[in-house]
Formats: sequence, C-alpha cells, structure tokens
Amino acid sequence: MFLDNEECPTCFENTLSVHENDISGEQEKYCGNCGYRLLYNTKTNVEVSLDNIVGSGYPGEKEYTKSKRKLHYLFQKAENNNKDLIVIFSAFPKKGQPPVYNYIRKLLPVDSNKLFILDEYGPSASYYLGGNRDFSLEDSVISLIKDVCLENAINFANVTSMGSSKGGFASLYFGIKYGFGNIVAAAPQIYMGNFVFGVHPNVAEYISGGLTESDKEYLNDLLPKVLKKSSHKPKIHLHVGKGDHHYKGHILPFIKLLDDKNINYDLDLQDYQAHDEVGAYFPDYLYSVFKDKLKTVNV
Repeated sequence: MFLDNEECPTCFENTLSVHENDISGEQEKYCGNCGYRLLYNTKTNVEVSLDNIVGSGYPGEKEYTKSKRKLHYLFQKAENNNKDLIVIFSAFPKKGQPPVYNYIRKLLPVDSNKLFILDEYGPSASYYLGGNRDFSLEDSVISLIKDVCLENAINFANVTSMGSSKGGFASLYFGIKYGFGNIVAAAPQIYMGNFVFGVHPNVAEYISGGLTESDKEYLNDLLPKVLKKSSHKPKIHLHVGKGDHHYKGHILPFIKLLDDKNINYDLDLQDYQAHDEVGAYFPDYLYSVFKDKLKTVNV
C-alpha cells in the first residue's frame, strides 16, 4: 500500500510518503521536504529510525548522506592515479551475520580506484534497490557512484561493476542501466524472484511488497527489463560453475538475451558444483580480466 502527502511530524508539511507492506506490517516513511525517515511496524508497534544504518565498522569506512538513503562505503584510490573505477557490490552475508564488503583482500593486487558499497537495508539484503518497490536506495547508490566519478574525473565508460551472486545481479543491473563500460559478474541471479522466493522469502517480500506469484514475476523481470530497454552495450564478463544451478537457471537464458541484443560477453565456465564455491574460483578469473592492472603484492 502506498500513501502520499501525509503530514510530516518534523516539518509539519504534507510531504510525507508512506510505503506499507500489508503482509509484514512494515511501514517506511520519508519526507521529501526535510528528509525525515522512519521504519515502523504496525503489528509490533516498533519504530526504527533509518538513521540507525550504522555501517560495518571496517577501517576507513565512510558515510554518504547526499541522497535519500544513507550509505556506507569504502573508497580506495589507485596508486598510479589512473582514471578508472571498480565498483564492488556484495553478496548475501552468512546467515545471522551483518552485511560485509566483499573482495577487499582479493582485489589488493589490482591497481585501480575501488568503491565498495555496503548493502545494509532490508531483513538481510535489498539488492541495492530498496523496499516495497521504492527505488530510492538505487537512486542513492548511483548518486554515490556519480559523485565518486566526478571527484576523481572518471568517465562511466571507465567504470567496471563487479560482484558475485547478489552482487553479480547488482553489477549487471547498475552496469547495464547506467552505462558502465565493463561488468564482471560471478554466478549472478538473473531471475531474482526464482532465487529469493526459495531461499530468502523475507528479502523477496521486502523488495516486492508481497509473496504472490505476481510479486515473484515482478522480481524476475527487473534485470531482463533493464537489458531489453537499454541501448548500452558494455563488455560483460561472466563466471559460473558447471554444477551451480545458476548456470542453467540464470546464465544460459541470460546469454541468449545478450546474443539477441548483440552484446559482447565472455563466459568462464569452471568445473565446480555448489554455488557457495564461487568465492574460491572467481578470483582467478578476476585476475585474468584485470591482468593489465595487476601489481606484485602478498595476499
């Protein structure tokens, strides 16, 4: 349920938007005038300020507050002052654990500007999109990326988005939609609904607003619709294991869509079975993709 133009309790203007999940009872409130933000559960009567998004505590972590949703991120500047950027999106954290940044250590040998963005909204993730079909979180993520590019004189053609699993979805979604030059995605969910409805139904409900079949199809269509609408043709690098269900369920139908759009891609298909093995095999492929940026370092 979506309600608009309620009175804000802070500035008293009728500029408060309320997005309510009828199933979970969760309300997300945002004032377009003063920036007031609140999460409220109508079933438990619990209020949680969105300003309690506190980050991971990782050394050097920064806070971004220039857009609707607060973000936490790490920015690592290239040693040679080059004008490219790798944006790293995170996979799901381990069950019961807080959100974390991915591939910080594995990317140490790569000399490039790096932007690691934390996904700390939703019950355990938001896919960097937002809740209840509200894309204000996506807007904040791309705002952060644009600001980092502007501050470092980096063109979007020289931006590479990367990630695995959930992070792979985000790297494709943002890379295709916003015109990044390169995308590196390992075992990504292409049809998000099929994945989260099975193993993360709370995340499915958070993003789509419900758990009906139409909600599932809504999530399944998010990335394919971005691809179909876009005229952008990035270079896409894909990695997956032969036995990982993402190969047949996501990668094979996705490369058919890429072929239909004449988009250039390469596929690194490795001989492993389980989705959770991607972290062990993906780094070698990363180093081959970034071979012209490698430096000597002990990892």
